[in-house]
Amino acid sequence: MINLKVSNGEEDFFLRIEKNNCVLVENETGIMRLYLWLYKIICEKNSSFSGCFDFKTINSKDFVLLNLLDYTVFSESFQFKKGTLLFYYIESLLKSSVDYFDTSIYDKISNFLNQILDDSGLEIEYQVEEDFLKIILSICNFSVSSKCLPFENMKQLLNRIFCTELNKKYIIFYNSRIFDFDFSKYDCCYSFDVNFGCSLQRYNLISFSDRVQELNLEVLMREVKLLWPISYEECQIVENIRKYFEQFLFLDELHLNFTDEVITAHIIQKLFHFNKHLIYDSSLLSDNIKSFLTKF
Repeated sequence: MINLKVSNGEEDFFLRIEKNNCVLVENETGIMRLYLWLYKIICEKNSSFSGCFDFKTINSKDFVLLNLLDYTVFSESFQFKKGTLLFYYIESLLKSSVDYFDTSIYDKISNFLNQILDDSGLEIEYQVEEDFLKIILSICNFSVSSKCLPFENMKQLLNRIFCTELNKKYIIFYNSRIFDFDFSKYDCCYSFDVNFGCSLQRYNLISFSDRVQELNLEVLMREVKLLWPISYEECQIVENIRKYFEQFLFLDELHLNFTDEVITAHIIQKLFHFNKHLIYDSSLLSDNIKSFLTKF
């Protein structure tokens, strides 16, 4: 597990995450707040915001934040400007040959200057100290052919960047329904998959209200069983948990028809501090169950 902390100077955001995460979204405010705070730190270099992965400080030098959440982002990623995937890709290509470029260009400039200065008849000395990589990136414009498939190009760009820029860490927000890519193959990647269509077992984080927190079904199941007030069948509790979260995503009011559903919902809401409105016929509940629920 990785301890993630981000702060806006007044409020801290703590979260235990995996290297590759899947986010169940009831309300996008929580996950968007996490993204925006990271954007402030990495992209805007806003000194009011700070963050760290375990003990490693998050900054614009060592971390890159990538937004791959929608189709619009793909077209923007192929624009050649600082901060886009195409820029990082071209930069990595040039860096891998920078020694050759520096020597080759330096020799040509030196020969040119020597010829001019020799013709002047004056003894003039000079030094060439410019960063040729910076010059090339500023005077050249690159583009990807429109004949190429954007998803395949994107995968090629990402693979090249992740395999060459090993000194950087990449924090990626994406939707695997739009762009299916295995970020787990790369040690430099921390990913957040914001996909509404995954099975409940895949999710390890949940975004609701203005928060993001852990969602560990094994731990949840263990906690529910410890609190359960009557005899139960484990498979039924598992099914109730699944049904609760299926409704949780889309409804503000949850309609419950059976005693075990009512118990499950109350326990989940207590453990996660959820505040969904639970609707059920209390006359179906025994006095012992009613007494138990008053604790919640």
